Amino acid sequence: MLCEKVNSYKDLRVKPNLKFFNPISDRDFWENSLKLTLEYFEEASKIFDSKNRKMLTTSLYRLHHINGDRITYEDIYFDRRAELINKVVLECYYNDDRYTEDIVDLLWMILEETTWILPAHIHRSDDSDSLPTTKTDYIDLFSAETACALAFAYQVLGKKLDEISVNINLYIKERLRKMFEVFVERDDFYWMGFGDSVPANWDPWICSNILTSCFIVEDDTELLKKVVYKALRCLDNYYYVQPLDGACDEGSNYWCQAGLCLLENCWILDYGTDGQINILNDEKIKNILEFFMKMYTGNGTAVNFADGKPMLPTYYATIYKMGIVSDNKKVVAFAKNLYDTISLDKEPGIPVEKRLANILIREGLAKAHRVYDIIKFSPELEELEPSGFKPDSDYYLEGTQVVTSRKDSDPLDGLFLAAKGGHNGEHHNHNDVGNFIVYKNGTKFLIDSGVMTYRKETFNEFRYTLWTTRGSHHNIPVIDGREQQESRRGEFPAKDVRFEKTDDRVFFTLDISAPYQCENVKKWVRSIEYVKSAQVITVTEDFEFGKESEYSLNFMTPQIAEKNGNTVKFTAENGETLEITTSIDMGFDVEKIESDDALIVRNWGGILYRVSLKSKAQSGKITYTIK
Repeated sequence: MLCEKVNSYKDLRVKPNLKFFNPISDRDFWENSLKLTLEYFEEASKIFDSKNRKMLTTSLYRLHHINGDRITYEDIYFDRRAELINKVVLECYYNDDRYTEDIVDLLWMILEETTWILPAHIHRSDDSDSLPTTKTDYIDLFSAETACALAFAYQVLGKKLDEISVNINLYIKERLRKMFEVFVERDDFYWMGFGDSVPANWDPWICSNILTSCFIVEDDTELLKKVVYKALRCLDNYYYVQPLDGACDEGSNYWCQAGLCLLENCWILDYGTDGQINILNDEKIKNILEFFMKMYTGNGTAVNFADGKPMLPTYYATIYKMGIVSDNKKVVAFAKNLYDTISLDKEPGIPVEKRLANILIREGLAKAHRVYDIIKFSPELEELEPSGFKPDSDYYLEGTQVVTSRKDSDPLDGLFLAAKGGHNGEHHNHNDVGNFIVYKNGTKFLIDSGVMTYRKETFNEFRYTLWTTRGSHHNIPVIDGREQQESRRGEFPAKDVRFEKTDDRVFFTLDISAPYQCENVKKWVRSIEYVKSAQVITVTEDFEFGKESEYSLNFMTPQIAEKNGNTVKFTAENGETLEITTSIDMGFDVEKIESDDALIVRNWGGILYRVSLKSKAQSGKITYTIK
């Protein structure tokens, strides 16, 4: 696709030293564009204690190897980059050297790090064990992001840094050039998608940072062309494995690092080659751009299948930019809706730690170009009239077999349904074929718990010992003690999947027996019908086993549940209720799950419940209504 635009790297028209970020000398930009968000960057700067910066020691690096702890090292690592971005932004506003010494200290500390590769990723390097060597040349997500953070400082503060010492910018260029050369020379990094590997978010995520950095700092046009052409090859590998409908199987929040990064690459390539490489009007690219709004559940949240998080990073400005450059009015309206929902002083009473600057810089992992987008495009978004954004009421993404359905265009009005088929070998997979979620008037009742804070077990052979990834802790059956199993190659998918819709009705049916990988499970056809006018979701479970077996229908919820007859009633703190009424009387059990994991606490308050409705049979058909 992309490589078809040129015969070889020599045919590329590239522009070295391209301006991605306005330099500090552009006083009109920094003094005016930043006014709207300035207080949030100032508040965020108070988080960092410049007099007590922690060291990145070998003992901290080795914690992941010893006991799986990746957070202790990462917190310090990301804080360095976050503080750097934050103080560069503030220095650009004030332009009085109040932050310059801190910036130089941070730049030098980062440049002196033996490696920018995280401990959790160092095992992918051939010459490393629990520690890297000085020659380790692997490129991971955050070494690439580090490069972009340094390129950001290089471009906006270049002359100011030279006044202190010309060796600062030279050191930045030296370290980044080594990365560019490795990027060009190596084809064996799995994330590039060559050979048998299937690329995921790492591919576009890394490419977007490397391209930005290389266009900014690299003077060697020949090397720049090689970097751009290698990015075309990598991005082609990613593009070709994406479904035409633009679906992201990694979870909605990962779209921010996968699909959205692919879109950013398209913009970078168009900008950096004077339109020679332009696929922004491609049908698949358009569908990828619109994916996130199809998963939107209102109030800054989205459907969170797989390793998703219901509360998402605040990337409305980048979404807005891509809507503008793609001339997509629906996406522009969606970005305005996101902005009005979760930005700036429209969050009275919310602690500053959870507001704009912290979300972008701390949780955004110091993504320089996205912080810059917030600064640049927030004034435009502020001036736009309320968008009146109205998504379609129903979407079906055949590539991942995901359904989303609303009463109307407002996801906070009435019942919201999302359901999935697919297989259990997807990227960032959970054993969840047939899983569905139901919200009512914006209140979350039947949920996907999402992901816990990443740890060693998240990405090794023990992944499916974590309760958040297991089939038993999703809204799918457990049969004779058997949960759904993982399938690395996706060889046990949902079968006989069918989706139908009218103006008032959505119907989704699939056989989810295969993922149990068990001869006893002959058939389990789950059919979900949502009638909008009645505001009722009806689920039918049609099953057959090889022998009489106990089974349970399981529902994950953050709400209190109680059973009366054949009805289970869920009650939220805000007084909203949801009822499930079954066609047969079933046993009832509630497991309280208390977790101090940071993500479970943030997303669900640290307490969830697993409601199980139990019975025993060899075959049968159960119907239950949700309203």
